[in-house]
Amino acid sequence: MVREELQEQAKARENERDKALMGVMRELQDVKKMIAASQEVSKKKWWEFWK
Repeated sequence: MVREELQEQAKARENERDKALMGVMRELQDVKKMIAASQEVSKKKWWEFWK
């Protein structure tokens, strides 16, 4: 009985950890996309800034 409870708690903690990890990975992907977009904008020449 106690062993089953401990296994369930371990699974619950594992699920929470996985959700947190996926959230961090999504944030990282968003940051990478924003960095790529800002680098793309900075590639323009100074005389093209109004485009």
